[in-house]
Amino acid sequence: MAFAPEQAGIGIRRHFTTDGVHPYDMVEWERRDARITNFRDGTVAFEQLGVEFPVSWSLNATNIVAQKYFRGTLGTPEREWSLRQVVDRVADTITRWGVEGGYFVDDAEAAAFDAELKYMLVTQRAAFNSPVWFNIGVNGVPQPASACFSLAGAVSDGIGLKDADGRYLYANAALGERFGRSADAIVGRTDAELLDPRAATGSASGEGRGGLPAIVEKGKRWADNHEGHSSVVNGPWPNGDRFIVRFTYDITNKPSGKRIKMDETALFTIENGKIVREEFFYAMG
Repeated sequence: MAFAPEQAGIGIRRHFTTDGVHPYDMVEWERRDARITNFRDGTVAFEQLGVEFPVSWSLNATNIVAQKYFRGTLGTPEREWSLRQVVDRVADTITRWGVEGGYFVDDAEAAAFDAELKYMLVTQRAAFNSPVWFNIGVNGVPQPASACFSLAGAVSDGIGLKDADGRYLYANAALGERFGRSADAIVGRTDAELLDPRAATGSASGEGRGGLPAIVEKGKRWADNHEGHSSVVNGPWPNGDRFIVRFTYDITNKPSGKRIKMDETALFTIENGKIVREEFFYAMG
């Protein structure tokens, strides 16, 4: 088993999970039937009975995963029937690659990565694109590591998880170094607060404003502190009631003069035709 030297560790810490508690035990599960009917005549186009999913998952999401991502021939013992099996297949494979590649400092960091990834996947805080679910961990199938929406590239540089307001829920040590702060000092703050010390203390212009004025003020602070060279938007990639968009920026931070690449993946949830939740996975390198 290969482990990274201390200075090369990713810096993964537990945010959602607890050592000694399996992430699946933190979620309520139920057995349900997955069924897709033909909209033209109502006949059953796909059916798998007794599949297992978290209670919080919609029936639409259940049908998509069961029909598209469960591996094995339908009606045989080899067929996957639980989301746990799918997530285990993918997450355990990626974790094993990380261990074999020397990305983790020790067993504890590898276990934390595995548990956090599984929790985020079963609670729909994150999602891979289809080639990952189709192929990762399936014997005899090419393994598309590059399809993990920049996960492999992000963790080596710096990775953070934001809430819908743009505040960091999680940041690793590498991302902290990019901001010149500890990882703990990043949690709870936005990019604007990290790049503009006045904003963190409430002394920046626009204090107390919300809605559109706050958005405009944030945009102005961003423009004042950055020079943009290029930007690329990929997506959207829909999956049930969610979709992912990836943003890549080449910018220079004006105060430091440092040119960096920003890679942000946004996960949006839709209800009744409106975006009701936004989650961001953010990396700088």
